[in-house]
Amino acid sequence: MTIGIELAGAYVPRYRLEPTLAQALGCPSDIPLHAPDEDALTLLWTALEQLTDHAASSGPLILRSPAGELEPRALVAYLAVAGRLTEPRSVLAMSPQTGAAGVIRAAAGHGSAIAALADQERPADLTAAPSSDCSIALRFGAPRAAEVLGVASLAVLSFDRWARMAADGPPDTRFVEETLVAGDGAELLGQLLAGARVASGQLVGVVVSAAVGIRHHRLAKQWQVPRVWSPLGVERTAGRLAGATLLAAFERLREAGPGALLAVLELGWGGDGLLLRAGPEIGTAVRTLADPPCGSYDYRRWLRAGADTPDTWTSPAKLRRETGNLLGLAARRCASCRVVTFPVNESCEGCGSTDTSAFTLARRGTVVSHNLDRLFAAPEEVQMVVVDLDGGGRFFGQLVADTSRWVVVGDRVRLALRLLHRGAGMPHYFWKVELDD
Repeated sequence: MTIGIELAGAYVPRYRLEPTLAQALGCPSDIPLHAPDEDALTLLWTALEQLTDHAASSGPLILRSPAGELEPRALVAYLAVAGRLTEPRSVLAMSPQTGAAGVIRAAAGHGSAIAALADQERPADLTAAPSSDCSIALRFGAPRAAEVLGVASLAVLSFDRWARMAADGPPDTRFVEETLVAGDGAELLGQLLAGARVASGQLVGVVVSAAVGIRHHRLAKQWQVPRVWSPLGVERTAGRLAGATLLAAFERLREAGPGALLAVLELGWGGDGLLLRAGPEIGTAVRTLADPPCGSYDYRRWLRAGADTPDTWTSPAKLRRETGNLLGLAARRCASCRVVTFPVNESCEGCGSTDTSAFTLARRGTVVSHNLDRLFAAPEEVQMVVVDLDGGGRFFGQLVADTSRWVVVGDRVRLALRLLHRGAGMPHYFWKVELDD
């Protein structure tokens, strides 16, 4: 079985842990985490944005995201109205525990499918070390980015490995490393190599995700492969690092160049594996948005982000009626004075004429005004920004949380889909402003 991956787009969030908090949680301070105004939907949107300006596909959408507030149909509707996806022919919603290999396997037979994965979940125990957050989107078709030469699974009779996971890892770490990683990994790798008639020495290496820390040099020697890598962080729940695992694999293939062979193993109790070959355009067909870290969680922000907050009142009827136009950036342009009105109004804001036509706002523009709000009820300072959009129209909104600096008049900016707040038990999304560096 071979599956072609035409394009891959990935997003690595810019928030991090402050060093003192990372030390207290027992994890590296450079683990990427979603910002306070990001969640699974906004991570998916940003990854799809890296594919193309509009991710059109005549095949299904394979969707794997954490179990959250939005069901799969709602996620797809938001992605479509926000301009990153055409309505797919069908949606294959995968379990949040599905790993990278399971998502790839689902694409078999669907040459024009798109897959979108988000790694985003806060630990239930806020004293536990978090896993890294990221998202990745794949367009299947011609193998420009990579070709999947084989997919294998190793199923064993046992219990859910992650159900007994303590905050500091499994109680029997040595057994997990020796049997569930080294032993099961060797068997799974052997299946992949035998199926593709490839020798272990032909690989540039193996990317492994597992429930424990990995001694890479030891595994490389045991499996007789040149290198072993793992995504940043430890997989505390099954499938938690599926996106990060794929991203690590593409980064290694991009470094090695076209034709390079690499295996991906997701291990816990049994496991799943992939054998990938870098495509001829691996250097350009894999696009990753990974800007320098910007913004961090201290103790106060970390505890507040994980706490339940009182819902803001909202009108579900108004939300249903207005969200499509707002997220779709639907405006009206006046036939008389050419003024663009947003949000949509029955009459022109410039001259009052009712002779207007539909107009879609651009998502880039220039800052013309701004102010810094320091409201008593707001947990952080918020910069409000007025933007003259390219092609016409004006936008007024907040600056994103993960910004390197406050914007000033004349800055070039873009609109990014972000979480605004929660109300009536529902997340509210809207556009925010971020620097277009």
